[in-house]
Amino acid sequence: MNLNQKFLRPNKFTLLLVVTGSLWLSACNVNLGASAGLSETETPAPTATEEPLLPTPTATPIPAPAGHIAFISDRDGIKKLYVMNADGSDQRRLTDLASEDEMPRWSPDGSQIAFVSTLDQNTDIFIYNLNTSALTRVTDDPAKDSAPSWSPDGSQLVFESFRDGNWEIYSINADGTNPTRLTDDSSGDNSPAWSPDGSKIAFVSNRFGNSDIFMMDPNGENLSTLTTSPMPDSDPAWSPDSQTIAFRTWPTNQQADICLISRDAVNLQCIVENQGENGVPVWSPNGQWLAFSSERGGTSGIGVINMETKQMVTLFTGSPAKGDPAWLDNVRLAYQADAGSNMDIFVKTVASNGNTLLTDGEIIQLTSQPTYDGDPHWTSQ
Repeated sequence: MNLNQKFLRPNKFTLLLVVTGSLWLSACNVNLGASAGLSETETPAPTATEEPLLPTPTATPIPAPAGHIAFISDRDGIKKLYVMNADGSDQRRLTDLASEDEMPRWSPDGSQIAFVSTLDQNTDIFIYNLNTSALTRVTDDPAKDSAPSWSPDGSQLVFESFRDGNWEIYSINADGTNPTRLTDDSSGDNSPAWSPDGSKIAFVSNRFGNSDIFMMDPNGENLSTLTTSPMPDSDPAWSPDSQTIAFRTWPTNQQADICLISRDAVNLQCIVENQGENGVPVWSPNGQWLAFSSERGGTSGIGVINMETKQMVTLFTGSPAKGDPAWLDNVRLAYQADAGSNMDIFVKTVASNGNTLLTDGEIIQLTSQPTYDGDPHWTSQ
């Protein structure tokens, strides 16, 4: 028994005092009421009481990151495909080809990773299946095949290929069957992006003498032009609702602005202008944020825009950010950064609950190797 228990424990004498005191106070209340002109049956008016203090509201804690991150690392002497948990644990190598891997892209269900690898001096597209550990060579052409983009149902890929002597857009089944040429123009078509609703493919073409954004059906039909600016446009990125495309436009070789165009080509808006070379825009899964690498002010960093208010925040990333960032969820970004003599992958919290952008959010280093770790790509699965 501690001291508090000892002194708070009632005994017979204590109970007698409590009962006696209660009776005396009851008698006093009756006398006081009678002296104030109240009858014994009347009740005195209640006195004001203080409202109880409400607890101070606290921000809802952000849950730990879920899912997995695919990335490229040369920690074994050559750039290979790796995967890790979203918190940086369980880092493991997936491929063992005698070639360098790049551009990992998760399938919509998170079970496969499409990537590009240069095998026997031939750049082709491969798919690694995480459920079976099977590796499939999707393309096998002497010319370069690159930039794979998944169909929303995961059954096909669209990609750029130089097999016709210039860049054209092709589609192919995920098992490598039925390669289909979708574009045919001598000026060159590249950078395909499949819309999340599966109805359209955006891409870049020089067919009108300038690099512009175009759109077509998945079978190559119903071609339409989205941009006709005299400045080159590049890197189309679909919003999650498939209604808007973010892209880069180039007033000069040293300046890339971020612009938006609706899929009906009616609304064109540039939301980042005259601020140096900005990287490829990346939408958050809920469409609330748009992120991109930036060289504004001569410092490599990341910019994030609130798509409702168009407010932009330049993030503090510690080490200089390089390459294009990848959303980890709706509040965090994964990115590669120059950490001295090596490149590592970091995660930064960039938004709080609601519409608040954070410049001083938490930074977590996921990899720490004296080599290259980069090109992160996330799946929620």
